[in-house]
Amino acid sequence: MISADKIYAELLELYHNSGREFYAEMAALLGQQTDGMEHSFLTREDEGWKIIASTVKNRDEREFLRRQADTLEDVTSRDFFSFPQQRAAVRTHLVIPLRVRKRFIRTIWIVESRIRERIPEREIIRIARLIALFFQLSKTERNWYMDPGTGLPGRTYFTQILAKLLDGGHKISVCVFRIDRYRERVQENGSLEMEREYRKMIEQIKQLQLGNLYAVANDTAAVISLIEEKEAYARTESILDRSDRRILAAIIHPMKDEDIFAVMENRLSVCNTTETRGNSEGKTDEENSGTREEETLDAFSLEELLSVVQEE
Repeated sequence: MISADKIYAELLELYHNSGREFYAEMAALLGQQTDGMEHSFLTREDEGWKIIASTVKNRDEREFLRRQADTLEDVTSRDFFSFPQQRAAVRTHLVIPLRVRKRFIRTIWIVESRIRERIPEREIIRIARLIALFFQLSKTERNWYMDPGTGLPGRTYFTQILAKLLDGGHKISVCVFRIDRYRERVQENGSLEMEREYRKMIEQIKQLQLGNLYAVANDTAAVISLIEEKEAYARTESILDRSDRRILAAIIHPMKDEDIFAVMENRLSVCNTTETRGNSEGKTDEENSGTREEETLDAFSLEELLSVVQEE
């Protein structure tokens, strides 16, 4: 019998103490704790699904699972489902979309059993809540340095390069771009569709040749530019015209020791004021910035993590 409480404790300890091999070690731990079961984790990439960890040793059988995942047109809203086929040695299996706050995060967990005993769905779903948070936390941590979806340098590199340039006395501009109503449109269109729209925006920005491009949030990109100001404005305006105003943009002249992200939020909230005056009237830039930070926060504290995974 699976003991979710015991696995919680061991997974938490593993997450805090493990390094790059966390996912492989997590799969191995689950295999040890669930006799007769195999565990595989797959993530969605542009070219299809990719196995990132599995206790299935045979490469051909792993490839079978990947191909089954590629047959999915969309991931069901249910807590778990089954593939149309299963491996020959498997009696039963479950495919669990890993979600944080009921939001699918492009990762699935496949649990397979070689024994007759039915897989305990209730316990598996409880464990899946914790594993989903691990994936979200590690994704957010990686994104500080490099954005996996676009291959661009992330938020940390952006701040480091910007600080060095300002310390050196360089006259620069920061051109910032954001997909308008991103969070609302995730609810309307789904996260995968909005990620595709974000990558499309990135390609449009690259064509402007403004300077070094950085992915600083799920919906926001920034360019550190040395281009003359009038030319930068003209190129920025061109992307707005092509996007039917579904992209917000601003040009910032940063100052040394200034919180560049707070300035970005203030400037972009001003860009959005004319379209959302009914929602934001009476709020200061600082208040709008605070609201924005609450809406876009992807990381979770340990206290919140524990409260989420212990919900029934």
